[in-house]
Amino acid sequence: MKNIILLILMILPSMIVKAQSVTASPAVFTAVDEVTLTVDVSGSSLEGYADRVWIWTWLPGGCPGEANPDCDAPTNINPAGGEDTEGALMTRDETNPNIYRITMTPVDFYGRTPAEIKELGIKLKSSDWSDGIDSGENLFIDVQPLVFIPSQNRNFPVKFTTADIVTLYFDQSLAENSAMKELEEIYAYIFVEGTKADGSAFSDVKKAEWGDVSTTPELQLTDRGNGIFSLSFIPEDFFPIEEGDQITKINYIFRSADGNTQTATFDAFPLLID
Repeated sequence: MKNIILLILMILPSMIVKAQSVTASPAVFTAVDEVTLTVDVSGSSLEGYADRVWIWTWLPGGCPGEANPDCDAPTNINPAGGEDTEGALMTRDETNPNIYRITMTPVDFYGRTPAEIKELGIKLKSSDWSDGIDSGENLFIDVQPLVFIPSQNRNFPVKFTTADIVTLYFDQSLAENSAMKELEEIYAYIFVEGTKADGSAFSDVKKAEWGDVSTTPELQLTDRGNGIFSLSFIPEDFFPIEEGDQITKINYIFRSADGNTQTATFDAFPLLID
């Protein structure tokens, strides 16, 4: 039996598949913002590839009734390598050859209106699809709408730094948890993650512990009327972080005073300042 267990433990690591991923900087962006997309191709047939790589990208919502129903970017030309595909050429990271980046402004790159750009579909490839060398599964990343769309949670402004006043809003009428619609007092459990001055990561830094939320006045939302509640703060002053630490993500949960009723966990991403 021990030998079987040891054999399984030896086999498992070889069965673990590294997943491809895409991230954006800034993490929240609109169709008219300049954004840098970073794609990790580890675990795909592009892993360790040394030749040039292009992005093949489209708008998943599609453009029905048009000659280009899949809303392909104008640079989606196969094989790549000509002048018309230069804008789709990826930049390989200097230290990790499986990391690629491209900077674009979506309205310019796709030649579409902001209203048409709600999500980006992404895949990386060698010059020709027939090579069979690409990043694997299709990757997707959301684009923030320019117009306000009501939702149970939002932050204003959408773009902010840790030195700005940011306001978290909760709309009771749109709460997915029906019990949240009955509350007269609403609190927020907030915790952050980021990078310390020495480059190491930190996470789960809270304004207050879960059991202390209702006795922490700064965590009670203000009733704005018509079911709208809000909480405002300056991130770098609000959380117990050390000088030189940089917050990269704010996580928050709206909840009742006793903590028995709550929303899902939401997040907001401050802009990073060099």
